[in-house]
Amino acid sequence: MDELTRLFLVVENSLVNIDSGCLKQGGEVFMEYAIATSGNQAIVTLKGKIYIQDACVIREEIINKIEAGYHRVLIKLAEVTYMDSAGLSMMVTLHKVSRKRHGSLVVTGVQGMVKELMQYTHVDQALRLEGTL
Repeated sequence: MDELTRLFLVVENSLVNIDSGCLKQGGEVFMEYAIATSGNQAIVTLKGKIYIQDACVIREEIINKIEAGYHRVLIKLAEVTYMDSAGLSMMVTLHKVSRKRHGSLVVTGVQGMVKELMQYTHVDQALRLEGTL
């Protein structure tokens, strides 16, 4: 059983806390997020478009979770349709913060434009990417 499968099994069999929200601009929702935590693990589900203002909010939310002891982070991007350079920077920063805390960051569901952007900028080589779950 790989680390990612164990991560899900532990969360599925434990008490889970979930924080969620949506980020709006001019009344239009650009991105929704949910962060489920259990033990030392956090599963982050993102949906929509990630622009600079969204990336800043989400980065701080996840860093706060890492600093609170959730050192194993899974970020699900299957429903993310757009990400700008700030989103890429967010992913690299989260990777560095989790490693500094002796944790891990796994990214799943990367597809479409987001996948192309990560490949073009070689961010995909710095992060641990897994298939769609």
